[in-house]
Amino acid sequence: MTRILQKLLENAVKFTDSGAITLIVRYEPGENNIGKLSCTVKDTGPGIPKELHDDIFDAFWQRESGFSRKHNGLGIGLTVCRKLAELMGGHITIFSSENNGTQLTLTLDIKEATKETNDDASPEIAKRPINHSHNILLVEDNAINQQVIELMLKKLGYETLIANNGIEALRILDETTPALILMDLQMPEMNGFDCTIAIRDRNDKARYCPIIAITANLMESERLRCKNVGMDDYLGKPVSLEQLQQTLLKLLQTSSNNFIIGESKEFSLAIDQAIKAAKASVSVLITGETGTGKEVLAKFIHQSGPRADKPFIAINCAAIQPTVLESELFGYEAGAFTGAEKRKHGLMEVADGGILFLDEISSMPTDIQAKLLRAIEERSFRRVG
Repeated sequence: MTRILQKLLENAVKFTDSGAITLIVRYEPGENNIGKLSCTVKDTGPGIPKELHDDIFDAFWQRESGFSRKHNGLGIGLTVCRKLAELMGGHITIFSSENNGTQLTLTLDIKEATKETNDDASPEIAKRPINHSHNILLVEDNAINQQVIELMLKKLGYETLIANNGIEALRILDETTPALILMDLQMPEMNGFDCTIAIRDRNDKARYCPIIAITANLMESERLRCKNVGMDDYLGKPVSLEQLQQTLLKLLQTSSNNFIIGESKEFSLAIDQAIKAAKASVSVLITGETGTGKEVLAKFIHQSGPRADKPFIAINCAAIQPTVLESELFGYEAGAFTGAEKRKHGLMEVADGGILFLDEISSMPTDIQAKLLRAIEERSFRRVG
C-alpha cells in the first residue's frame, strides 16, 4: 500500500504547478471486523478529460507526448499501481475533468486487528511462512510484470534475480545457480523456449533448475511445447499470488520422507520397497489406477536416494504423437529429418544420473517399447539419424 500511495503522490506533485495536493484517509467499519479503507490523493493540476480516464491505466500511456514534453517517465506507474491494488484485493478509481484537477482513490478491505484476533489479521498467505533462502530467477521483458511478480516473491519470502531476456538469463547462470527459474515465453533476442533448451544443454548444475513457464497462452499445444523443451510447469498470466505459492512449493519441496503419509500395512510395504529401489540402480515398474499417486511415489524414490540432486524428468507417453516420441526419448542428430538443424539431447540423456518417469507407458507403440527395452538392458542407445 505504501508503494501505491507513494506513486500516486509522486504523480500529483509532478503535474501540479500551483495550488495544493491533499491526502484524505477514511475508514468505514464493516461486518465481521472487516472494514473499508480509502486513501484519496487530490491535486489542482490540469486534470484529465473523462474520455481518457481508462487510458491512464494502460502501460506506456502518457498525458504528454513528443520530444518537447515537460515531464519525464515511462508511463507505467499507474499501471503498476492498479495491478498492485488488485493483488491486494482492492481497486483504484479516478474522478477528474479537464482544468479541474484529479482525484485518485485507493480502496481496500481491511481486517481489524484486536487482541483476540491479532494472529489472524494477516492474509492467509502470510500464515504459512516459508523457511528457505531460495533465489528465484525471473526472466521477463515486461517492466510491469517484473515489478508485480517481484513483489509477490518478496511477500512469499524469496529473493529475486531479474533478466530481461534469455541471453541475460544465461549470463546470470554463468555466475550463480538459482533454486528455480520463472520464464516468460515471448521475449526479444532469445525467447523462453530457446532459453530453456540452452539451459537443459548446459554442463553445469544449472541444467537441473526447475523452470516454470509464464504465459498468457495456455492452449494445449503451448503446454505440450513447454514440456517438450524441458519446462517443469506453467502459470497463466496474470499470475495470482496463491497459484505462484502453490507451484513454487511443489517444485521446491526439499523433504524426501514426509510428503507421503500413510499407516496401512500395504502402504508401509510399498514405502519399504520404494526406499530399497531408491538406493539401488534398477528400473522400477509402478502400477496402479489413475489418481493413486504413481508419480508421487516416483518422486519419493528420486528424493530418497543418491539421485536427489540429479534431474527428475516426467513424460506422459500418451500425450505425445508416436512419430515424435522416439526423438523425444532418444534425441536426434543434426540433419536427421527436415527441421533438425542441430543435435538435440533426448530425455534419456537429459535424465542421466537421475530418474526418467514414463507415465502411461502401456500406450507407447510396441516398436518404441522394443527400442526402450534394449536401451535399458544395454544402458546405451543411438540418437535418431
